[in-house]
Amino acid sequence: MSLRVIISFSALVLLAVYFAFLNPETLNVHLTRTLTLEIPMVVFLLSSLLLGVLLTAVFQSVLEIQNSLRHFQENQKVRKQEARFKKWDKWFRKAESAIASGRLPKGLALFEKILEDNPHHRGALYQLGNHKRLQKDYEKAIELHQNALLADPEDFRTLYSLAQDYAEAGQVEKEIETLNKCLELDANSLPTLRKLRDAYLSQGNLEGAFNAQKVLVGLAQDTPEQGSERTLFTQIVYRRGKELMEAGKFDAAVTEFRRAIKEDETSVPAHISLGDLYLKLDNGKQALKTWKNGFEKTSAPVCLLRIQEYHDQQEKPEEANKLFRDAIEKNDGKKQELLGLIYAQRLLAQEKGEEAVAVLEQLPQEGALITRLTAIKAYRQANVQDKADALIESIFDQTAASVHNFYCNCCGGEFETWSGLCPECGAWASVQCASSGPR
Repeated sequence: MSLRVIISFSALVLLAVYFAFLNPETLNVHLTRTLTLEIPMVVFLLSSLLLGVLLTAVFQSVLEIQNSLRHFQENQKVRKQEARFKKWDKWFRKAESAIASGRLPKGLALFEKILEDNPHHRGALYQLGNHKRLQKDYEKAIELHQNALLADPEDFRTLYSLAQDYAEAGQVEKEIETLNKCLELDANSLPTLRKLRDAYLSQGNLEGAFNAQKVLVGLAQDTPEQGSERTLFTQIVYRRGKELMEAGKFDAAVTEFRRAIKEDETSVPAHISLGDLYLKLDNGKQALKTWKNGFEKTSAPVCLLRIQEYHDQQEKPEEANKLFRDAIEKNDGKKQELLGLIYAQRLLAQEKGEEAVAVLEQLPQEGALITRLTAIKAYRQANVQDKADALIESIFDQTAASVHNFYCNCCGGEFETWSGLCPECGAWASVQCASSGPR
Protein backbone atom coordinates (compact mmCIF):
# COMPACT_ATOMS: atom_id res chain seq x y z
CA MET A 1 0.00 0.00 0.00
CA SER A 2 1.40 3.39 -0.95
CA LEU A 3 2.22 6.17 1.53
CA ARG A 4 -0.45 8.37 -0.03
CA VAL A 5 -3.17 5.79 0.69
CA ILE A 6 -1.97 5.35 4.30
CA ILE A 7 -1.98 9.10 4.91
CA SER A 8 -5.40 9.47 3.32
CA PHE A 9 -6.83 6.58 5.37
CA SER A 10 -5.35 7.98 8.61
CA ALA A 11 -6.85 11.38 7.89
CA LEU A 12 -10.29 9.85 7.36
CA VAL A 13 -10.02 7.83 10.62
CA LEU A 14 -9.14 10.95 12.58
CA LEU A 15 -12.01 12.79 10.95
CA ALA A 16 -14.42 9.97 11.89
CA VAL A 17 -13.20 9.96 15.52
CA TYR A 18 -13.62 13.72 15.62
CA PHE A 19 -17.25 13.53 14.43
CA ALA A 20 -17.98 10.55 16.76
CA PHE A 21 -16.65 12.57 19.73
CA LEU A 22 -18.93 15.43 18.82
CA ASN A 23 -21.86 13.08 18.13
CA PRO A 24 -21.77 10.27 20.79
CA GLU A 25 -25.25 8.99 20.00
CA THR A 26 -25.84 5.58 18.43
CA LEU A 27 -27.18 4.80 14.95
CA ASN A 28 -30.08 2.40 14.37
CA VAL A 29 -29.40 0.18 11.38
CA HIS A 30 -32.41 -1.86 10.18
CA LEU A 31 -31.32 -5.18 8.72
CA THR A 32 -34.94 -6.38 8.34
CA ARG A 33 -38.34 -5.04 9.44
CA THR A 34 -37.95 -6.64 12.81
CA LEU A 35 -34.16 -6.85 13.18
CA THR A 36 -32.46 -3.64 14.15
CA LEU A 37 -28.90 -3.01 15.27
CA GLU A 38 -27.77 -0.14 17.41
CA ILE A 39 -24.24 0.82 16.34
CA PRO A 40 -22.24 3.69 17.70
CA MET A 41 -21.65 6.35 15.13
CA VAL A 42 -17.88 5.98 15.28
CA VAL A 43 -18.11 2.22 14.64
CA PHE A 44 -20.40 2.77 11.67
CA LEU A 45 -18.11 5.34 10.14
CA LEU A 46 -15.00 3.25 10.69
CA SER A 47 -16.71 0.15 9.28
CA SER A 48 -17.83 2.07 6.20
CA LEU A 49 -14.34 3.36 5.64
CA LEU A 50 -12.82 -0.08 6.10
CA LEU A 51 -15.31 -1.60 3.67
CA GLY A 52 -14.50 1.09 1.09
CA VAL A 53 -10.80 0.46 1.50
CA LEU A 54 -11.29 -3.30 1.14
CA LEU A 55 -13.43 -2.91 -2.00
CA THR A 56 -10.90 -0.53 -3.49
CA ALA A 57 -8.06 -2.95 -2.76
CA VAL A 58 -9.99 -5.83 -4.32
CA PHE A 59 -10.83 -3.77 -7.43
CA GLN A 60 -7.22 -2.65 -7.73
CA SER A 61 -5.98 -6.22 -7.46
CA VAL A 62 -8.39 -7.36 -10.17
CA LEU A 63 -7.15 -4.59 -12.48
CA GLU A 64 -3.52 -5.51 -11.80
CA ILE A 65 -4.23 -9.17 -12.55
CA GLN A 66 -5.94 -8.21 -15.81
CA ASN A 67 -3.02 -5.95 -16.82
CA SER A 68 -0.56 -8.71 -15.98
CA LEU A 69 -2.46 -11.18 -18.13
CA ARG A 70 -2.65 -8.70 -21.01
CA HIS A 71 1.06 -7.92 -20.78
CA PHE A 72 1.84 -11.62 -20.69
CA GLN A 73 -0.22 -12.22 -23.82
CA GLU A 74 1.40 -9.29 -25.61
CA ASN A 75 4.86 -10.51 -24.64
CA GLN A 76 4.02 -13.94 -25.96
CA LYS A 77 2.91 -12.43 -29.29
CA VAL A 78 6.11 -10.38 -29.49
CA ARG A 79 8.24 -13.44 -28.77
CA LYS A 80 6.41 -15.45 -31.42
CA GLN A 81 6.78 -12.61 -33.94
CA GLU A 82 10.48 -12.23 -33.12
CA ALA A 83 10.91 -15.96 -33.60
CA ARG A 84 9.20 -15.72 -37.02
CA PHE A 85 11.39 -12.76 -37.98
CA LYS A 86 14.51 -14.70 -37.00
CA LYS A 87 13.30 -17.68 -39.02
CA TRP A 88 12.64 -15.52 -42.12
CA ASP A 89 15.99 -13.81 -41.73
CA LYS A 90 17.73 -17.18 -41.47
CA TRP A 91 16.00 -18.46 -44.60
CA PHE A 92 16.76 -15.20 -46.43
CA ARG A 93 20.47 -15.41 -45.63
CA LYS A 94 20.56 -19.05 -46.68
CA ALA A 95 18.85 -18.15 -49.96
CA GLU A 96 21.41 -15.42 -50.72
CA SER A 97 24.29 -17.76 -49.84
CA ALA A 98 22.86 -20.50 -52.07
CA ILE A 99 22.55 -18.12 -55.04
CA ALA A 100 26.02 -16.69 -54.44
CA SER A 101 27.48 -20.21 -54.45
CA GLY A 102 25.77 -21.09 -57.73
CA ARG A 103 22.79 -23.05 -56.36
CA LEU A 104 20.12 -20.86 -57.89
CA PRO A 105 17.17 -23.32 -57.68
CA LYS A 106 17.70 -23.82 -53.96
CA GLY A 107 17.95 -20.08 -53.35
CA LEU A 108 14.76 -19.37 -55.27
CA ALA A 109 12.98 -22.17 -53.43
CA LEU A 110 13.94 -20.56 -50.10
CA PHE A 111 12.61 -17.17 -51.24
CA GLU A 112 9.33 -18.82 -52.22
CA LYS A 113 9.23 -20.60 -48.84
CA ILE A 114 9.54 -17.24 -47.08
CA LEU A 115 6.67 -15.84 -49.14
CA GLU A 116 4.48 -18.84 -48.33
CA ASP A 117 4.94 -18.03 -44.64
CA ASN A 118 4.88 -14.24 -45.11
CA PRO A 119 3.50 -13.01 -48.49
CA HIS A 120 4.54 -9.43 -47.65
CA HIS A 121 8.26 -10.06 -47.04
CA ARG A 122 9.78 -7.16 -49.02
CA GLY A 123 13.29 -8.59 -49.31
CA ALA A 124 12.09 -11.92 -50.70
CA LEU A 125 9.65 -10.19 -53.08
CA TYR A 126 12.41 -7.91 -54.36
CA GLN A 127 15.06 -10.60 -54.85
CA LEU A 128 12.71 -13.19 -56.33
CA GLY A 129 11.32 -10.57 -58.72
CA ASN A 130 14.83 -9.76 -59.96
CA HIS A 131 15.59 -13.41 -60.61
CA LYS A 132 12.27 -13.93 -62.38
CA ARG A 133 13.21 -11.09 -64.70
CA LEU A 134 16.56 -12.74 -65.42
CA GLN A 135 14.65 -15.91 -66.26
CA LYS A 136 12.50 -13.82 -68.68
CA ASP A 137 9.36 -14.42 -66.60
CA TYR A 138 8.50 -10.74 -66.84
CA GLU A 139 4.87 -11.03 -65.78
CA LYS A 140 5.81 -12.72 -62.50
CA ALA A 141 8.66 -10.27 -61.90
CA ILE A 142 6.28 -7.32 -62.31
CA GLU A 143 3.75 -8.92 -59.95
CA LEU A 144 6.36 -9.56 -57.24
CA HIS A 145 7.81 -6.05 -57.39
CA GLN A 146 4.33 -4.48 -57.36
CA ASN A 147 3.51 -6.50 -54.21
CA ALA A 148 6.74 -5.29 -52.60
CA LEU A 149 5.72 -1.69 -53.30
CA LEU A 150 2.38 -2.14 -51.53
CA ALA A 151 4.18 -1.96 -48.17
CA ASP A 152 6.39 0.97 -49.19
CA PRO A 153 5.43 2.80 -52.42
CA GLU A 154 8.50 5.03 -52.09
CA ASP A 155 11.08 2.22 -52.07
CA PHE A 156 13.48 3.54 -54.73
CA ARG A 157 15.30 0.24 -55.21
CA THR A 158 12.11 -1.71 -55.91
CA LEU A 159 10.71 1.04 -58.18
CA TYR A 160 13.89 0.96 -60.25
CA SER A 161 13.69 -2.83 -60.55
CA LEU A 162 10.04 -2.57 -61.61
CA ALA A 163 11.09 -0.13 -64.33
CA GLN A 164 13.64 -2.72 -65.51
CA ASP A 165 10.87 -5.34 -65.59
CA TYR A 166 8.73 -3.11 -67.80
CA ALA A 167 11.73 -2.38 -70.06
CA GLU A 168 12.49 -6.07 -70.56
CA ALA A 169 8.81 -6.80 -71.16
CA GLY A 170 8.66 -4.10 -73.85
CA GLN A 171 6.18 -1.96 -71.89
CA VAL A 172 7.98 1.32 -72.55
CA GLU A 173 5.16 3.62 -71.45
CA LYS A 174 4.98 1.98 -68.01
CA GLU A 175 8.78 1.95 -67.81
CA ILE A 176 8.84 5.72 -68.38
CA GLU A 177 6.07 6.26 -65.84
CA THR A 178 7.95 4.23 -63.22
CA LEU A 179 11.27 5.94 -63.92
CA ASN A 180 9.63 9.33 -63.46
CA LYS A 181 8.41 8.13 -60.04
CA CYS A 182 12.01 7.22 -59.24
CA LEU A 183 13.10 10.74 -60.19
CA GLU A 184 10.49 12.18 -57.83
CA LEU A 185 12.38 10.40 -55.03
CA ASP A 186 15.87 11.20 -56.35
CA ALA A 187 16.03 13.80 -59.13
CA ASN A 188 19.81 13.38 -59.52
CA SER A 189 19.94 9.61 -60.04
CA LEU A 190 22.27 9.15 -63.04
CA PRO A 191 21.27 5.51 -63.79
CA THR A 192 17.58 6.48 -63.73
CA LEU A 193 18.13 9.45 -66.05
CA ARG A 194 20.11 7.29 -68.47
CA LYS A 195 17.41 4.62 -68.59
CA LEU A 196 14.74 7.30 -69.03
CA ARG A 197 16.71 8.84 -71.88
CA ASP A 198 17.13 5.47 -73.58
CA ALA A 199 13.43 4.71 -73.14
CA TYR A 200 12.48 8.00 -74.79
CA LEU A 201 14.93 7.33 -77.63
CA SER A 202 13.43 3.87 -78.19
CA GLN A 203 10.08 5.61 -78.62
CA GLY A 204 11.51 8.24 -80.93
CA ASN A 205 10.54 10.86 -78.34
CA LEU A 206 13.43 13.26 -78.91
CA GLU A 207 11.88 15.95 -76.71
CA GLY A 208 11.84 13.65 -73.67
CA ALA A 209 15.33 12.35 -74.45
CA PHE A 210 16.58 15.94 -74.83
CA ASN A 211 15.22 16.97 -71.40
CA ALA A 212 16.70 13.91 -69.67
CA GLN A 213 20.08 14.27 -71.38
CA LYS A 214 20.23 17.99 -70.57
CA VAL A 215 20.02 17.14 -66.86
CA LEU A 216 22.61 14.39 -67.30
CA VAL A 217 25.08 16.79 -68.90
CA GLY A 218 24.70 19.16 -65.95
CA LEU A 219 25.22 16.37 -63.40
CA ALA A 220 28.21 14.90 -65.27
CA GLN A 221 30.30 18.06 -64.95
CA ASP A 222 33.88 17.30 -63.86
CA THR A 223 33.37 13.53 -64.15
CA PRO A 224 34.94 10.98 -66.55
CA GLU A 225 31.53 10.63 -68.26
CA GLN A 226 31.28 14.33 -69.10
CA GLY A 227 32.63 13.96 -72.64
CA SER A 228 30.46 11.00 -73.60
CA GLU A 229 27.31 12.57 -72.12
CA ARG A 230 27.92 15.83 -73.98
CA THR A 231 28.55 13.92 -77.22
CA LEU A 232 25.27 12.06 -76.83
CA PHE A 233 23.49 15.31 -76.06
CA THR A 234 24.88 16.71 -79.31
CA GLN A 235 23.57 13.65 -81.19
CA ILE A 236 20.08 14.12 -79.72
CA VAL A 237 20.06 17.81 -80.62
CA TYR A 238 21.26 16.91 -84.13
CA ARG A 239 18.49 14.35 -84.53
CA ARG A 240 15.96 16.94 -83.46
CA GLY A 241 17.34 19.24 -86.15
CA LYS A 242 17.06 16.52 -88.81
CA GLU A 243 13.51 15.76 -87.73
CA LEU A 244 12.55 19.43 -88.00
CA MET A 245 14.33 19.73 -91.33
CA GLU A 246 12.42 16.78 -92.78
CA ALA A 247 9.17 18.31 -91.48
CA GLY A 248 9.93 21.51 -93.39
CA LYS A 249 10.51 23.59 -90.23
CA PHE A 250 13.77 25.05 -91.50
CA ASP A 251 14.18 27.97 -89.06
CA ALA A 252 13.76 25.67 -86.06
CA ALA A 253 16.15 23.16 -87.67
CA VAL A 254 18.82 25.87 -88.10
CA THR A 255 18.49 26.66 -84.38
CA GLU A 256 18.98 23.01 -83.41
CA PHE A 257 22.00 22.50 -85.70
CA ARG A 258 23.60 25.64 -84.28
CA ARG A 259 22.92 24.36 -80.77
CA ALA A 260 24.60 21.06 -81.68
CA ILE A 261 27.69 22.92 -82.92
CA LYS A 262 27.71 25.03 -79.77
CA GLU A 263 27.65 21.90 -77.64
CA ASP A 264 30.39 20.23 -79.69
CA GLU A 265 32.19 22.29 -82.30
CA THR A 266 33.90 19.13 -83.60
CA SER A 267 30.56 17.59 -84.62
CA VAL A 268 31.00 16.91 -88.34
CA PRO A 269 27.33 15.93 -88.95
CA ALA A 270 26.11 19.20 -87.46
CA HIS A 271 28.40 21.31 -89.66
CA ILE A 272 27.51 19.35 -92.80
CA SER A 273 23.75 19.34 -92.18
CA LEU A 274 23.67 23.03 -91.30
CA GLY A 275 25.48 23.83 -94.56
CA ASP A 276 23.11 21.58 -96.51
CA LEU A 277 20.16 23.36 -94.92
CA TYR A 278 21.52 26.79 -95.87
CA LEU A 279 21.96 25.52 -99.42
CA LYS A 280 18.35 24.34 -99.41
CA LEU A 281 17.38 27.87 -98.33
CA ASP A 282 19.32 29.27 -101.35
CA ASN A 283 21.93 30.79 -99.08
CA GLY A 284 25.06 29.42 -100.75
CA LYS A 285 27.34 32.01 -99.14
CA GLN A 286 26.31 30.92 -95.65
CA ALA A 287 26.57 27.26 -96.63
CA LEU A 288 30.19 27.76 -97.80
CA LYS A 289 30.99 29.63 -94.59
CA THR A 290 29.52 26.80 -92.51
CA TRP A 291 31.47 24.08 -94.33
CA LYS A 292 34.74 26.06 -94.17
CA ASN A 293 34.22 26.60 -90.44
CA GLY A 294 33.48 22.91 -90.11
CA PHE A 295 36.75 21.98 -91.81
CA GLU A 296 38.70 24.40 -89.62
CA LYS A 297 37.17 22.88 -86.48
CA THR A 298 37.20 19.21 -87.50
CA SER A 299 39.64 18.82 -90.43
CA ALA A 300 37.06 16.43 -91.91
CA PRO A 301 37.57 15.92 -95.68
CA VAL A 302 33.81 15.59 -96.15
CA CYS A 303 33.56 19.35 -95.52
CA LEU A 304 35.97 19.93 -98.41
CA LEU A 305 33.98 17.55 -100.60
CA ARG A 306 30.85 19.59 -99.93
CA ILE A 307 32.68 22.78 -100.87
CA GLN A 308 34.08 21.06 -103.98
CA GLU A 309 30.61 19.99 -105.09
CA TYR A 310 29.30 23.52 -104.61
CA HIS A 311 32.12 25.13 -106.60
CA ASP A 312 31.77 22.55 -109.37
CA GLN A 313 28.04 23.30 -109.59
CA GLN A 314 28.91 26.99 -109.82
CA GLU A 315 31.47 26.10 -112.54
CA LYS A 316 34.34 27.35 -110.42
CA PRO A 317 36.55 24.22 -110.14
CA GLU A 318 39.73 26.23 -109.52
CA GLU A 319 38.26 27.60 -106.29
CA ALA A 320 37.92 24.02 -105.00
CA ASN A 321 41.40 23.07 -106.23
CA LYS A 322 42.94 25.99 -104.36
CA LEU A 323 41.10 24.97 -101.21
CA PHE A 324 42.54 21.45 -101.46
CA ARG A 325 46.07 22.73 -102.01
CA ASP A 326 45.86 24.97 -98.95
CA ALA A 327 44.47 22.12 -96.85
CA ILE A 328 47.26 19.74 -97.92
CA GLU A 329 49.92 22.30 -96.98
CA LYS A 330 48.40 22.90 -93.56
CA ASN A 331 48.17 19.19 -92.60
CA ASP A 332 50.58 16.30 -92.27
CA GLY A 333 50.69 12.56 -91.71
CA LYS A 334 47.63 10.42 -92.46
CA LYS A 335 45.37 13.44 -92.81
CA GLN A 336 47.66 14.99 -95.42
CA GLU A 337 47.80 11.68 -97.28
CA LEU A 338 44.00 11.38 -97.36
CA LEU A 339 43.56 14.95 -98.60
CA GLY A 340 46.28 14.44 -101.19
CA LEU A 341 44.61 11.24 -102.41
CA ILE A 342 41.23 12.99 -102.77
CA TYR A 343 42.81 15.92 -104.61
CA ALA A 344 44.85 13.64 -106.88
CA GLN A 345 41.75 11.69 -107.85
CA ARG A 346 40.00 14.99 -108.57
CA LEU A 347 42.89 16.06 -110.82
CA LEU A 348 42.84 12.71 -112.61
CA ALA A 349 39.14 13.17 -113.27
CA GLN A 350 40.04 16.54 -114.79
CA GLU A 351 42.74 14.75 -116.89
CA LYS A 352 45.53 16.65 -115.16
CA GLY A 353 47.84 13.71 -114.71
CA GLU A 354 51.05 15.70 -114.27
CA GLU A 355 49.53 17.83 -111.51
CA ALA A 356 48.25 14.65 -109.84
CA VAL A 357 51.76 13.19 -109.97
CA ALA A 358 53.16 16.34 -108.37
CA VAL A 359 50.65 16.08 -105.55
CA LEU A 360 51.23 12.36 -104.92
CA GLU A 361 55.04 12.70 -104.96
CA GLN A 362 54.78 15.07 -102.02
CA LEU A 363 53.12 12.31 -99.99
CA PRO A 364 55.02 9.56 -98.07
CA GLN A 365 56.30 6.88 -100.45
CA GLU A 366 55.21 4.12 -98.09
CA GLY A 367 51.63 5.36 -97.87
CA ALA A 368 48.39 3.40 -98.05
CA LEU A 369 47.93 0.96 -100.91
CA ILE A 370 45.06 2.98 -102.42
CA THR A 371 47.32 6.06 -102.52
CA ARG A 372 50.07 4.16 -104.34
CA LEU A 373 47.61 2.67 -106.80
CA THR A 374 46.33 6.17 -107.53
CA ALA A 375 49.93 7.23 -108.08
CA ILE A 376 50.35 4.44 -110.65
CA LYS A 377 47.33 5.73 -112.57
CA ALA A 378 48.67 9.28 -112.38
CA TYR A 379 52.09 8.20 -113.72
CA ARG A 380 50.44 6.41 -116.61
CA GLN A 381 48.21 9.38 -117.40
CA ALA A 382 51.33 11.60 -117.35
CA ASN A 383 53.18 9.09 -119.57
CA VAL A 384 55.82 8.36 -116.88
CA GLN A 385 55.73 4.58 -117.34
CA ASP A 386 59.07 3.79 -115.70
CA LYS A 387 57.93 5.27 -112.38
CA ALA A 388 54.63 3.46 -112.66
CA ASP A 389 56.45 0.15 -113.23
CA ALA A 390 58.81 0.79 -110.30
CA LEU A 391 55.89 1.52 -108.00
CA ILE A 392 54.11 -1.65 -109.14
CA GLU A 393 57.27 -3.66 -108.40
CA SER A 394 57.57 -2.17 -104.90
CA ILE A 395 53.95 -3.06 -104.17
CA PHE A 396 54.57 -6.69 -105.18
CA ASP A 397 57.71 -6.80 -102.99
CA GLN A 398 55.78 -5.47 -100.04
CA THR A 399 52.98 -7.98 -100.62
CA ALA A 400 55.46 -10.88 -100.75
CA ALA A 401 57.08 -9.74 -97.51
CA SER A 402 53.75 -9.40 -95.76
CA VAL A 403 53.12 -13.15 -96.13
CA HIS A 404 55.87 -13.76 -93.60
CA ASN A 405 54.83 -10.99 -91.21
CA PHE A 406 52.07 -10.93 -88.62
CA TYR A 407 49.97 -8.21 -87.01
CA CYS A 408 47.45 -7.89 -84.19
CA ASN A 409 43.97 -6.90 -85.34
CA CYS A 410 43.32 -5.40 -81.89
CA CYS A 411 46.27 -3.11 -81.25
CA GLY A 412 47.84 -3.08 -84.73
CA GLY A 413 51.23 -4.30 -83.53
CA GLU A 414 53.50 -5.99 -86.11
CA PHE A 415 55.59 -9.09 -85.37
CA GLU A 416 57.92 -11.46 -87.21
CA THR A 417 56.58 -14.56 -85.44
CA TRP A 418 53.06 -15.72 -84.62
CA SER A 419 51.79 -16.20 -81.06
CA GLY A 420 48.44 -17.12 -79.49
CA LEU A 421 48.45 -14.02 -77.30
CA CYS A 422 49.45 -10.64 -78.68
CA PRO A 423 52.90 -9.75 -77.22
CA GLU A 424 51.83 -6.10 -76.88
CA CYS A 425 48.19 -6.03 -75.77
CA GLY A 426 47.69 -9.66 -74.69
CA ALA A 427 44.59 -10.16 -76.88
CA TRP A 428 43.62 -13.80 -77.47
CA ALA A 429 43.90 -15.24 -81.02
CA SER A 430 44.29 -11.75 -82.51
CA VAL A 431 47.65 -12.24 -84.24
CA GLN A 432 47.25 -13.15 -87.92
CA CYS A 433 49.17 -13.15 -91.16
CA ALA A 434 49.58 -9.65 -92.57
CA SER A 435 48.21 -10.76 -95.94
CA SER A 436 45.16 -12.61 -94.57
CA GLY A 437 42.78 -9.67 -94.54
CA PRO A 438 42.31 -5.90 -94.68
CA ARG A 439 44.03 -3.92 -91.94
